[in-house]
Amino acid sequence: MIILRSFIVFFLIIYILDLQAVNPNYCSLSGQVYIEESAQRAMYLVYEEESESFADLLVFEETNQLLADQPGIWFVTENIEQADFTIAFVKQKRQAEFSIFITEWASMAGCTR
Repeated sequence: MIILRSFIVFFLIIYILDLQAVNPNYCSLSGQVYIEESAQRAMYLVYEEESESFADLLVFEETNQLLADQPGIWFVTENIEQADFTIAFVKQKRQAEFSIFITEWASMAGCTR
């Protein structure tokens, strides 16, 4: 009986740790993004950093949707049907799935970690 309980506890711990380890694959995000007002409807919750040093992803906002084809290069669309993914900005970093910093240079776009 003790072995069975230990076995169940072990798998519960593994299950909980696995849920906490789930991370969005934000490093590969590119293309058209729609910014949601509601966090419940967004695919990703994002915090905008004031410094690139603390950001998980450096984002370049492309003005031509055809050129938003590399990780970290986003074209902000007003039409949700055209979006490849949706985000909502949160006010506190602990609420976010990842953080971004908007860079002025396309060559700097991408993951920082």
